[in-house]
Amino acid sequence: NKALESGSSLAIPGARCSFVEHVGNLWEAKEEVKVHAVGSDLSLGVGVALDCVKYAGRPDFEPNSAAVGDILKQDSDQVKGTIWHLVTKEKSSYKLYKKPEPFVLNVQRAFKKLAEEIEKEGIEELAMSYLCSGSDRMNRVWVMNQLYSELKDLNVTVHFYNKVQSKRWLGCGQLFAASGTSVNVNVPPDQDIPEVAPKKTVSPSLN
Repeated sequence: NKALESGSSLAIPGARCSFVEHVGNLWEAKEEVKVHAVGSDLSLGVGVALDCVKYAGRPDFEPNSAAVGDILKQDSDQVKGTIWHLVTKEKSSYKLYKKPEPFVLNVQRAFKKLAEEIEKEGIEELAMSYLCSGSDRMNRVWVMNQLYSELKDLNVTVHFYNKVQSKRWLGCGQLFAASGTSVNVNVPPDQDIPEVAPKKTVSPSLN
């Protein structure tokens, strides 16, 4: 996959935003603002959210006090920055395949609010997980396409982090391969990109 070998960021023609993919741990990222997705109940029991608790401790927010699209901000010396807990659903147990339409609409609403907050705060660089495409199993290409739609007019660089050992596929190359755009991934010199097929995901039919 040539898209995974070149080593620079993805700059989309006609857009002000750019995406960079890293093999590494989100909670060890150098970018000050780090974003991940949570349920309003703040269960934080699996995946990136569980890692967040292990690194930074449980956030001091009341469960179920935030609505979809709200961002709960947690300053953390442990991760050397501010964690943005982006609420994408009411309960952590909600899954896409059970009620696809409200799930998708909530994710779209949350991404729109995220873009508004990035613009409001004047954020030019931030790190994030591949939102909603881990335990939620949303199609990663769809997720990144939605993020691009919301961020394309903002002067922001988004750094996506993915652990090598999770063996999950990287999304930028898939998203823009048809246009011939080159995508690069920053990989530690002692690491290899895993050549592993992705687990089955769900591709929302809503635009």
